[in-house]
Amino acid sequence: MSLRSTLLAASLLTATIAFAGCGGAQATATDTGAAAAAAADLPAEATCPVSGKTFAPNASTAVVVHEGKTYYMCCPGCAKKFAADPSQFVGEKKTDASADASLPASAVCPVSGETFTPTAATETAAHDGKTYYMCCPGCREKFLANPESFLKKAEAAPAAAPATEG
Repeated sequence: MSLRSTLLAASLLTATIAFAGCGGAQATATDTGAAAAAAADLPAEATCPVSGKTFAPNASTAVVVHEGKTYYMCCPGCAKKFAADPSQFVGEKKTDASADASLPASAVCPVSGETFTPTAATETAAHDGKTYYMCCPGCREKFLANPESFLKKAEAAPAAAPATEG
């Protein structure tokens, strides 16, 4: 396959990813050529700058390039949030200790069952006086549509701080 064909295929893949996935979100890479090149050399592990979730990127991973740096997103919903305001997720981290102190050290998404480290940007949903942490916007939408079904599943499995009183 020629370099031109490879870049075209990677650009089409990036465009496809941008229009699919979690919550119907759309991501826009600021430099699609760099995003296509980055797709060829995926890291073994990445941390989504929006959700804080650590995952193994693959060919369908949402990618956003900002100021020459490639950021891997756990879902297109996070890519949309990142693309809308990258400064919220990169650069100097907020030092508001009170905001971080109220977050659990880890949480289990009641929809996907994944354990992750919540951040200030983590999706949440309130139900029956409790706050539940979601791994992505798509899981939040699913949870809000039928919270009881997901809470029954979560009760059946041990969870690491899935909710907080609030």
